[in-house]
Amino acid sequence: MELRAQELSSIAWSFANLRPQQDQLVEAISGACLARMKQMDAQGTCNVAWAFATFSPPNAPLLYALAERVGEAPKLNALDLTNLAWCFGVLDLPKEHQGWTSISGAAEDLINTFTQSLARTAGKGNIDRQFMRSLRDEMLSVVHAFANFSHLTDAVYRAALRSLTTAAQAAGRLDIL
Repeated sequence: MELRAQELSSIAWSFANLRPQQDQLVEAISGACLARMKQMDAQGTCNVAWAFATFSPPNAPLLYALAERVGEAPKLNALDLTNLAWCFGVLDLPKEHQGWTSISGAAEDLINTFTQSLARTAGKGNIDRQFMRSLRDEMLSVVHAFANFSHLTDAVYRAALRSLTTAAQAAGRLDIL
């Protein structure tokens, strides 16, 4: 039976939660994921990366292949970036690795998008607490994941600082804190 990329990422994620000690099964899932990697969307790629990073020891060939693919993945959301930073940290990818470079650039873009959205919404006067909580939780989870593994770049730090400053100014003007 041939499994689709989404089914493989779901199976990998499920088995990671069970923490199997069956090397043959792990190798079979890894091989199938490698064969269908180009068909995986961003969420599938991140699910597989997280799943295999939880195995002890991590499945380095698959994780390195996933790390190389990150630059090709479509836009990554905050959860994807957080999970990938954690995976790369567990794998102990060097700071110069293309995977870190790709997700650092994606994190900076995502945070800048948050800031622009916040500025537009605040300018219209219709910002609410839920929006602010979402911005805070998503952005800070990304920053925390990078900082936790000592890979927080100056660009991501500055983008987060601008975003938090904009959020504080908007919250003060709109009295939503």
